[in-house]
This record gives sequence, structure tokens and C-alpha cells, in this order.
Amino acid sequence: MWRGTIHIQARDVFAFDPQVYERLKSCDALAVELIIDEIDKAAVRDKMLMEEGSIKDYLTEEEYDLLDSVVKEKVGQPLFLFEKMKPFFLSSQLMQTAMPKEMPLALDMHLIDTARKMDMEVVPLEEFSDQIGAIDKISLQEQTDMLMDNITDAETSMEEEFEKLVRAYVSQDLDSLKIMMQ
Repeated sequence: MWRGTIHIQARDVFAFDPQVYERLKSCDALAVELIIDEIDKAAVRDKMLMEEGSIKDYLTEEEYDLLDSVVKEKVGQPLFLFEKMKPFFLSSQLMQTAMPKEMPLALDMHLIDTARKMDMEVVPLEEFSDQIGAIDKISLQEQTDMLMDNITDAETSMEEEFEKLVRAYVSQDLDSLKIMMQ
């Protein structure tokens, strides 16, 4: 049985064999993607913003109006408040609104807290700067195109995409997860 962590609060992703906790007790350390609560929040905010320009520079007027209406509907705020945010992170903000918040913590944070209560070392597999570096390799135009594809895809909504992700995760369907992450 494999089990990686996922940063969501959906109850379904917590539906794993209680044996996981028993096995965790026999470990010296817990390795996670990132130790979320140790990341400098100011650094995150800085890296989420464009150094120059705004999302308006990458959209037609019609696209801007569409995105503005989606942001207002999903986030409850007008797009101009997010214009300096890199499109990747705006897309992430929109995706977060589709995710249920049924548990007090996301699964990865829950496991980190559990390990800490056991006085277990928690080690990151990556650094925040590595993840930002990977995101920054995607041009702002490509990020914008992906964002607009996500909101204009008439076939599936963000909620449906999220449900597919959770189903694939819970059923340990690595092939589907790989396809979704491309």
C-alpha cells in the first residue's frame, strides 16, 4: 500500500487503515513534501506576486471580464485585488474554493502534528524555493492560459476536477493522478 500526503481537508482522504498510525509509531522520522507551518509567510506572499505588470497584461478585455466575474463568484472579491498575483496562484485560490473543509487540518498537516506529538522528527523532501522555482519556469502567459482554460472548460467544473482528484487519491490510482498533474 502506498500513501503520499495531500494538502486538502476533505474527509475522504483521511479514510485510511488505522494501521498507518501503528506503523508511524515505529518510525524515527516523517518525511513530507514541505513543512507547511515552517514556511515564512512573508516570503510566500512575495513569491506569489508578479514583479512587473499585472494579469491585465495577459488577457483580452473579454477574458478579464470573465475572470473578474468568476473571482467575484468564487472568492467574493473583485479581480483587481488579485491583479498582481501570478496566475498560477490565482488558479490555486479558485481551486481552494471548490475544496471541502470537512476536517480541521489538511492531511499533511494532520500527519505532521501527529508525528510531533510522538516526538518524531519531521523532515521536508523539498524546500519552498524549489517549488517556486518550478512554478516560475512556467511563463506568466502560459500560467494565464492554463487559468483561463480551467475556468472556460465547459466539460468539467473545478468541483468536478477536485472530486476526480480525491477519488483517484483515495483509490490509489497513480495513472489517473499522473494524468491529472500533467
